[in-house]
Amino acid sequence: MKRCTLHDDCLSGPSNKVGLMFALTGTPYAYHDVDMAGGENKSPGFLAQIPYVTDDGDGRHYNQSPRS
Repeated sequence: MKRCTLHDDCLSGPSNKVGLMFALTGTPYAYHDVDMAGGENKSPGFLAQIPYVTDDGDGRHYNQSPRS
């Protein structure tokens, strides 16, 4: 069962490091590719800068830095 979702762009170095950490620790996770070229990261509902992780259990999110 996947407990969290990683939201990232495959070209992002920091995002790749988070995915690698999940893989090396055996943490199950879902992946959401953020469409940076299409402007998904600029939409009003977007939570933060990538990478960010949402906890599917309680809805909290963890990110590199908050969006201002």
